[in-house]
Parts: sequence; structure tokens; C-alpha cells
Amino acid sequence: MDIEYFEREAPSEQVVAALCRDGAAVVRDQVSGHVADAVLAELRPYFDQEGRLTQSDFNGYKTLRTSGTLARSRTAAELIGHARVLEVADAVLLPHCINYQLGSNTAIEILPGERDQFLHTDDAIYPLRVPGLQLQVSAMWPLVDFTLENGATRIVPGSHVVSEPILDPRGTWADPTAYDAAARKLVGMFVKNFARFEDHVEADIRAASPMTAMAAE
Repeated sequence: MDIEYFEREAPSEQVVAALCRDGAAVVRDQVSGHVADAVLAELRPYFDQEGRLTQSDFNGYKTLRTSGTLARSRTAAELIGHARVLEVADAVLLPHCINYQLGSNTAIEILPGERDQFLHTDDAIYPLRVPGLQLQVSAMWPLVDFTLENGATRIVPGSHVVSEPILDPRGTWADPTAYDAAARKLVGMFVKNFARFEDHVEADIRAASPMTAMAAE
């Protein structure tokens, strides 16, 4: 199965159809090279200052990352809020919800010699699987040409279509108790990470967070 490519004039309906069928689609030259160059130039100081802070076995040790790109690159808004992105996201997500929100915006620079990141699904953080329902849409904007040599993103077409046996991720682990321990650890990591941003989050968003209690009956 090959990933389908589209020209910038292609109707979004065609892009959506390919995305829903294959799990990925590519639109060539959606914005000018000047926009990509401007975003990269605005992010350069942050790559240099903090890009190594998130290096790890998962992220790699020859990869630079900076998050919160909207606060660091005014031009990045032209990509994140691009009409094409919103049209595609609306078509995929709104049939199953009233609205949606931006979950993260991260810029990544892969340096020469970086190893391949292991294959994963970006929505694996959500403890929910419903056939036919996509929990998120990712839009990746290359700021330079992507090639095999410089670490282009790898895609497994069709991997977004889940089969019934893996709807319960616990059942895919050889040791279910190890899954339980890993899930509890992951929840704790997300709670701890969110605490850094809690003071800047609106009250209704905080109120939607999980409530924890203990009862003896």
C-alpha cells in the first residue's frame, strides 16, 4: 500500500478520503518555502537553548525538540491554523465530538547519526479504542526536505485500523500485571507533568481531570 500524494489545489475531501483509508496523506507545497524558512529561523534559538532537554531513549540523543511553538514562532500560526489542516481535522474528528483542541505543538530537528525511533502510534496515550473513531489527527509540516537519509517520518499505512483483539491493550502484553504497573506509572507521569501547567489552565479544563478517592465499605 502506497501513501497518496496530492497537489496543493486538491479538494480536501480527497485528502480526507485517503487519510481515512490509509492512515496518512501528503500534500505537496501547501505553503511557500518562505513560510517554512521563517518558522525555522524563529525556532532556531530555542532549538539551540533547550533542544537537548528532552533527549531520551525514546526521543533519541541526536534529536532536538522544542514545544509550545506558537509562543516562540508567530509564523507557526500560519501552519497550525492553516485552512487545510482545519478542514481535514473537522472532517475526521467532528463527526464524533462537539469540538476539539490542540493537544501539543512541537518542533523537532533530527541530527545526522540519529537512530530510527521505534514504531508507535501517537494516540497510544489514550486508554480507549473504538472501531471507526479516531482520537486525534496529526499534521506534520516539513521545514526542510524530508529524505530517508535525514530521518524522514516512517509510516505504516493501514495501521490506524485496529482489530478487535487489540482493542484491549492489556491483552496484548504477555504479563498483564506488568501492563498494570506500566499503566499506573504512565498515569503518574502525566499527572506530574500536567502539574507544571495547571496554573495556566482554565478552571473548566482542570475540573475535567480524573478525580481520585478511596472508599472502605
